[in-house]
Formats: sequence, structure tokens, C-alpha cells
Amino acid sequence: MNHLVVTLLWVSTLLYIPLLAHFGVVGGTAAALLAAVPSRAMLAALTASVAPAAVPAGVQAASFLYLTAWVVAGWWWAVREFERAIVTERR
Repeated sequence: MNHLVVTLLWVSTLLYIPLLAHFGVVGGTAAALLAAVPSRAMLAALTASVAPAAVPAGVQAASFLYLTAWVVAGWWWAVREFERAIVTERR
């Protein structure tokens, strides 16, 4: 259980990093690099749902497509792991 908590601590820390760009702590190139973290797209989508004028339409579309790509990748990974662990190895 402790291993899980420590692992989730590091993962959640990485996912919260885009908040630095959202609140203006970092800007420029660093903010652009943080766009690769999926939580940045989620933050843009949530901001657009509350105040659509605050987020440009291009950013809204890119966020939707980026989050859709992550869902598809997660689905593919889950199906692959299911087939490997359950179907092939019969665990």
C-alpha cells in the first residue's frame, strides 16, 4: 500500500505542474512545453466550459483532440494488457 501511495504522489505531482503556467508562475517556452501534459488540456477544457470566451476556439479544439487521443491510447493499452494477461496467459 505504501508503494502505491508514493507512486501516486509522484504521478499527481507531475499532473499538477501545468497549474504553474495557468496561474502565470511560468511563461513563454516553459508554458508551451507544459502543453504536452494531459492535465493542461483538461484545464483548458474546464476553463472553456465555464468561460468560453477566455479560451480561443483553436485551443478548445486542440484540447478536445488531445484528450481524445489519450483516451484512445488508454483504451488500446487496456485491451492489449487484457489480451496478454487474461486471454494469452490465462491468469
